[in-house]
Amino acid sequence: MLGVLLIGAGCASSGVSIPTPLSVGGSRCDHPYYPLRVGTKMEYASSAKSALHSSYSWEVTEAAGDHAKLAYHFSPTLTTVSDVTCSDEGLRMDSYMNTAGANEQMTVKTLRADGQYVPRDLRVGSEWTNNYEVEATNTNPIAIRMGFGTTHMTINTKNKAVSEEKVTVPAGTFTAIKVESVNNTSTVLGVGKPASTFAITSYLYFVRGKGLVKTETVSNGVTMGVEATKITVP
Repeated sequence: MLGVLLIGAGCASSGVSIPTPLSVGGSRCDHPYYPLRVGTKMEYASSAKSALHSSYSWEVTEAAGDHAKLAYHFSPTLTTVSDVTCSDEGLRMDSYMNTAGANEQMTVKTLRADGQYVPRDLRVGSEWTNNYEVEATNTNPIAIRMGFGTTHMTINTKNKAVSEEKVTVPAGTFTAIKVESVNNTSTVLGVGKPASTFAITSYLYFVRGKGLVKTETVSNGVTMGVEATKITVP
């Protein structure tokens, strides 16, 4: 199963969030709660130590006009790139990024992406959706012989900013906007295989001026977490 990845100084007062301007620093990509400036780097660690990549990072390599590019580093030999479209409505991830599928024997191609990953005017009560169609190709010879060389997924996600609260991660203690993200995925594992569907609920914690500092994902009664260990924002 391919999982979503998916992630001020955090001292704002609690209560209703102050509306954010449509642009910061004159760039659409410099989002108030997900600043994409060249040199921005986020480092994460997963609570699932048995995961293929229990720690990873991403950094902004390009950010100009309505486009940004993120480089994800999962190991010294594995780096993947994700494109972002920036607009007055928010940020759209044009590449579906996930850690479970990030390995040397699988490539992931995004066929369609719409909706916002995070809206520009993020505040408690905000609601939005995003949708993806993704094709994953497995190059493992055994998987190919079993008919699982290609997997097609349709991912539909409903998001709602439910509260503002304190959150502590290895990178520090911040006041964050907590977003409930309900992900419904339909998966076809190979040509001629029946489709299967599953739902995953995640909680995302966005900090003004910092970005996504924590993710909690609940699946089959098990909660897994990803937390920021180091945040670099120029």
